[in-house]
Amino acid sequence: MTVDTIKRGIINGIRTTWELAEIIFPVYVLVTILRYTPLFPYLSQILTPVLRVFGLPGEASIALVLGAFVNVYAAIGAMTALSLSIKEVTILGTMVAICHSLINETAVTKKVGVPITSIVLTRVTIAAFMGIILNVIM
Repeated sequence: MTVDTIKRGIINGIRTTWELAEIIFPVYVLVTILRYTPLFPYLSQILTPVLRVFGLPGEASIALVLGAFVNVYAAIGAMTALSLSIKEVTILGTMVAICHSLINETAVTKKVGVPITSIVLTRVTIAAFMGIILNVIM
């Protein structure tokens, strides 16, 4: 291993960390601010019955939506701003891992020739199914 390889690795690592921080930090701040507005408790209250099926609090809806429509890192930023238990983080993380970046990844699969509706429905269904299973077994 040469000095150039190490230098490139360090530079690439710093660049990647910065790119992730550009997503995670603003989302963390936004969710933290949102938690202190009247909108957050209202949304949480509305979504609590739905998310209870997965063993998640209503607040987790923000992370779930950000993961599905933005990307995994936005979901991580939102999750860190919430007070979630290990069980909730596991369930939410699994659901986001299965059903993340729907818009971007659906566009890619469309170019390959896969029907969009079937891909989206499959991913959302599997994420929901896994959320329910994890809630039951954990």
